Amino acid sequence: MGTTVRRRVLRWLQRTATLALVAAAAAVAGVALPALFGYRSLLVVNGSMGRAVPVGSVAVVEGIGVEAVRVGDVVTVGRPGASLPVTHRVVGIERDRLGWILFTKGDANASADPEPFRATSGRVDRVRWVVPLVGYLIAGARTPAGVSVLLGLPLAGLACEGWGWLRAARLLVGQAGE
Repeated sequence: MGTTVRRRVLRWLQRTATLALVAAAAAVAGVALPALFGYRSLLVVNGSMGRAVPVGSVAVVEGIGVEAVRVGDVVTVGRPGASLPVTHRVVGIERDRLGWILFTKGDANASADPEPFRATSGRVDRVRWVVPLVGYLIAGARTPAGVSVLLGLPLAGLACEGWGWLRAARLLVGQAGE
């Protein structure tokens, strides 16, 4: 392999490794940083909220008292019998002798949810902001292939960088001996 081709391959590996490191940092930041400030990060896995909270996003939520919820807020609530929470917009609020009842609807859905959410704990998670596409990265990083890519590419880049340093040191030693 010629010197020019080697340099191009090394340059490509270094850039790819840098991109993988940036992607890994974004994934970690998407999950870890909100937790430092009392928020939680949730992966969005269905499209019921349309463009407001697209599939593949990370929804950053904060727990609030149900009395602070307003019509128009986007909340994440658990549903009886459902394995995952639901993130929908509040379209109505009522209070009865048992507490607060939230009526919700996904923006992309034709009608409101058939069952309202009864806030028995007095708290719900309100979506504070949405980070598009990062959810795909986090979901991918949870697979064996994703772990391999997120660890392997930076290691390959470091190896290439080390090889470059080694070659430079050899050149310097060779020049010093002349």
